[in-house]
Amino acid sequence: MVWLASVLVLAVGGYGVPVAGISVGVVLLLIGLLVVGTTRPARAVILAPGPARRRAWVQLGLVSVFVALTGWSNLAFHGVIEGHSGIPGWTPLVERLRDLGERWFGEGLGTFVVNPVTYVLIPLIVLLLAGARLPDLGFTRGHRVGRTLVISCALPVVRFAFTVISGQQSIVRLFGAFASNSMQNGFLEEFLFRGLLQTRLRLLAGPGWALVLQALVFGLWHLGAGYTNTGHAGLLPAIAVTIVQQSLLGLGLGILFERTRNLLAPSVVHIALNSL
Repeated sequence: MVWLASVLVLAVGGYGVPVAGISVGVVLLLIGLLVVGTTRPARAVILAPGPARRRAWVQLGLVSVFVALTGWSNLAFHGVIEGHSGIPGWTPLVERLRDLGERWFGEGLGTFVVNPVTYVLIPLIVLLLAGARLPDLGFTRGHRVGRTLVISCALPVVRFAFTVISGQQSIVRLFGAFASNSMQNGFLEEFLFRGLLQTRLRLLAGPGWALVLQALVFGLWHLGAGYTNTGHAGLLPAIAVTIVQQSLLGLGLGILFERTRNLLAPSVVHIALNSL
């Protein structure tokens, strides 16, 4: 219902429905359903009882803080908020990391340092200190990971092969896109939303609600991009376009993670989609 309402907001408001983005999301969902239909489920999820439940709530609160902080940084990155709207402590840290990244990788590439540190390194350290375990965050052998990768990457591989063979892009440029997306999003966003957020929600609310809620949060987290895609038309259309596109992708990626319990498959697919 939320997704359909968002489509309606875009259509009625004259902002344009992102058909291409929806198509990619639908294809990813179909791939996720194909994976579900051709693999056995992983072990059953046991909701956190007693003290473990209280610890899971604390961890979810910490994850929510990092989602909010990185989302705020994204708003600044897309020019939605001004520099004076920074968060004490956090914004200076992001600025220093960006300066470091630009010195190492070149102008405009500060996110090559900002994102790994703020999406993964700091949240991982904090969650481990709060009692989380690496295997429970997607760093485990996983379940049917190889088969899931073959199924979910078949179409992107065909697409990439076609663009190279037809001369639309070179192999060097293609690998450059892979490297860039690996350093800026890909695994980094998958860890934050699937490895941290989805797993904590699963412990507290079960796999179904975890899947839906993390997808919605993933969509709203891209609010800065939503403003850009709607020409800064306002908050409502920006929210609508992120739900229509990004939440749909988050749902598909969440299915891959839920099926495999490993970050590899959704991370590779995420990089591939951003490189298309």
